[in-house]
Amino acid sequence: MSYASVALDIPTRAIDAAYDYLVPDGLAATATVGATVLVPFSGRDVVGYVMDVHEEPPAGVAPGRVRPVTQVLAEPAFDGAAARGGADLGLGSLLLGREQLLLHLSGLLHHLVAVHAAHVESLGHGVVPFVF
Repeated sequence: MSYASVALDIPTRAIDAAYDYLVPDGLAATATVGATVLVPFSGRDVVGYVMDVHEEPPAGVAPGRVRPVTQVLAEPAFDGAAARGGADLGLGSLLLGREQLLLHLSGLLHHLVAVHAAHVESLGHGVVPFVF
């Protein structure tokens, strides 16, 4: 039986550590470091990222009380070295990196919309807005 340390993807700065979940035998091959998973947390299912997989249950918790990973949503997006780097910097830094990426993508999207609008206008068709 294996366990996964999962960094939860929820918008709060109060969570600064990974939570341990039981990896069911049917998910053991895909619930690897870097995988995106669905796990129960505070009465609902939330998305998280596997930061580590280990054979020992979390210290001080009876193995029967550890909740299982519900589902693997995506294959690994990073490897063990990246996960350890995020842990060395603290999960807040890992999440800050995610926020910076989203801000960058948002700025890129706004730029692409402006380029599209200028192109359509140059064709004389008027501006056709993107619909999201």
